[in-house]
Amino acid sequence: MSSRYVLTPVAQADLNAIEDQTFDSFGLGPALSLSQAMHRVFADLAEQPGLGHLREDLSPPHRPFRYITIKQRFMVIYLPIDDGSPSSA
Repeated sequence: MSSRYVLTPVAQADLNAIEDQTFDSFGLGPALSLSQAMHRVFADLAEQPGLGHLREDLSPPHRPFRYITIKQRFMVIYLPIDDGSPSSA
């Protein structure tokens, strides 16, 4: 089952910049691999909004951000919203 997710404009701009930099530095293969890994995590979050680690020591008071690492280099930081869907930080 494919779940829908929507990135905020800021998150989409960040993702585009990361993909562009990866392509410029390492080529098409690594850029595609990273892009696929990121979108896989986003789809997983749409299916299971509670994924990731809660880090109260890194989150502002009363804002329980969750953290997921991608390919040991990138981190998705998100806040699940009331309807159970993740909201990108």
